[in-house]
Amino acid sequence: MEVLDAEQMASLIASVTEKIERELLIANRFGTLEETLKKYNLEEKTEEIVSSYYMPNAKILILGAVTSKKNDIEKTFKNIGISPSRVEIVEDYEKLPGFNVEKLRNSTRYSDILVCAMPHKMKNIGDYPDLISLIEHNQSEYPLLNRITNEAGELRFSISGLRNAILKTKIYKDML
Repeated sequence: MEVLDAEQMASLIASVTEKIERELLIANRFGTLEETLKKYNLEEKTEEIVSSYYMPNAKILILGAVTSKKNDIEKTFKNIGISPSRVEIVEDYEKLPGFNVEKLRNSTRYSDILVCAMPHKMKNIGDYPDLISLIEHNQSEYPLLNRITNEAGELRFSISGLRNAILKTKIYKDML
């Protein structure tokens, strides 16, 4: 490779910095920051990192057709070590199409979003087919998304599926 002049070098540094910054933001959002730092031989930095993209009192938002009793859901969170006061549930399937997903963009109110069966069309999802696609295509702008699925991997609420989803949340990982 030829030697770059100062202007070319500045442009290259800006491009690389932007790419790595975007990669770190996404890794932080999805709980894979440690692996990303290892990729750049910066694993010692993981000791210094404190989660900061959500507020200390942030909640886990559950969206979709919840088919269990609230008491069973609260007990599941308690057993894992997360206070039920840190959980918000939007479960009325009929009202979900009117749920304004825009309030989730760049939100520090929620650390995580757990989704189960829900309508495809919702308010402010634009051209995306559903909320999950919107968030997956704009990962750095939303709280960490996890699915609540049944044994077959379908979006269906169950306590065991909830438990599995909770173990992937940022709040749970920050407790470890």
